[in-house]
Amino acid sequence: MDKNLLYCLSSDKKSIVYTFNSFKEAALTLTPKRCKHLSDDELNEFKNVRHIKRHVNIAQLTKTELGNFYLVTHPNTTLQKKVNKKNIEIFSLDIVTGVIIKHDSINKCLLWLKNHGYKMSLSRLLLLLSKDNDNKKLFKGKFLFSYCSMILMN
Repeated sequence: MDKNLLYCLSSDKKSIVYTFNSFKEAALTLTPKRCKHLSDDELNEFKNVRHIKRHVNIAQLTKTELGNFYLVTHPNTTLQKKVNKKNIEIFSLDIVTGVIIKHDSINKCLLWLKNHGYKMSLSRLLLLLSKDNDNKKLFKGKFLFSYCSMILMN
């Protein structure tokens, strides 16, 4: 089994029906109707291929537009399973003190909050960082989060 491939097995697990080089390729092939309106950039986002990723390497038959399959990868796969959040800079603004803090990753931002007595889930932070948060909701009525320091200054 190649570490760089995603395999699509038949429902009886006796044959490999498809092999894919990426989750994006699998999503486009196995769920063409679901993906036809998405651009290449949108398909590279985690949220638009998670319907494929969440079924990989679990003993569950996956229903797709082309049939039912098992999706498997090598246990030490080099395929990206999650969005890489390690190199994303996050800025937090304390609107009470006016202090802006740069965090080198989402995890470091969450750790900083925890060390200062605040508890926030990853999903909550991602929601506050999302495009859907155009009205810039505050966390605990005090903190504003952004991927870009310039947005905070507006």
